Amino acid sequence: MSGQQTMQQGHSVVRNILDFDLQRKHKLVEIYDDILRLVGDLRGEQHLLEELTTEFGDFQNEIPNSKAILLEAECPIVIAGETSAGKSGFINLLIGSDILPVSTLACTSTIIKIHNTKDRKIIVTNANGGKTQIEFKTDDDSGTIQKEVKKYVSLKGEVLNCRCVDIYLPLPMLKGNTVIVDTPGIGSLDHPELTARLFEFLPRAVAFIYIINASHAGGLEKDRLLAIFEEQRKWKQSGKLIEFDASRTIFVCNKWDAVEDEEDDVWDYIRKKLKEHWPNFRETQLFKLSVKKVSKFKNFVTEKGQQ
Repeated sequence: MSGQQTMQQGHSVVRNILDFDLQRKHKLVEIYDDILRLVGDLRGEQHLLEELTTEFGDFQNEIPNSKAILLEAECPIVIAGETSAGKSGFINLLIGSDILPVSTLACTSTIIKIHNTKDRKIIVTNANGGKTQIEFKTDDDSGTIQKEVKKYVSLKGEVLNCRCVDIYLPLPMLKGNTVIVDTPGIGSLDHPELTARLFEFLPRAVAFIYIINASHAGGLEKDRLLAIFEEQRKWKQSGKLIEFDASRTIFVCNKWDAVEDEEDDVWDYIRKKLKEHWPNFRETQLFKLSVKKVSKFKNFVTEKGQQ
């Protein structure tokens, strides 16, 4: 399968997930409303309410909180992966614009959020919560915006310790209020700050895309990828109703051009690891890709079209 076909499939999968998520949200809100009405009818049955609280925890407070989360306008697609797996290049391909800087150097622990708007701007949130807005003209190309973004997200950037960079661009593929959230590269999820930043968005994610470095599949090891489920276990123990849905995960094996001589062995190894450790893993969740090759093809087509 070509890289172009993989990207088209990826777009289709994301669209289907977004449509399904919207339907499910509406259904869950109806169920929450029904439960709250039932609780109202049971006000005189204190013993029954106490039994329900013993069985299901503080559901009377959790349900309104969970309902509020479901009704939030922002619908994040969370993208993660081990350091140097090629997340930035993948996102540039996904949105069709070279906005994020691509470097062999790891980015900082900055969260990057990409929004679909008519205007072109970035808003930088520093470590203390202060915000700086930079606006761009409509004729500014992606390279101009990329240079500005690089100041805040690269290890060689001019400004470090940024908490978040919000990028606003016309991106029709982000239908509705869908937002792409680029999380820091995962060297080890034992680092509490990286864990916290990832889980700020993951439980609310409509989709989770995990980028695997096919030339080094270490990102599939238990202490990295599966640390996500240890964190979710803690959420369940604390009585949270909003949980991450593993079935909405897409695994992208990037840098596939680097394993051409041992494709079958690498593919079998990755499938085996995911089947062993990822809940209800399906092979349809797994894709091969070489961002490098697809980018070259895209640039070639663009140049030919301009001649």
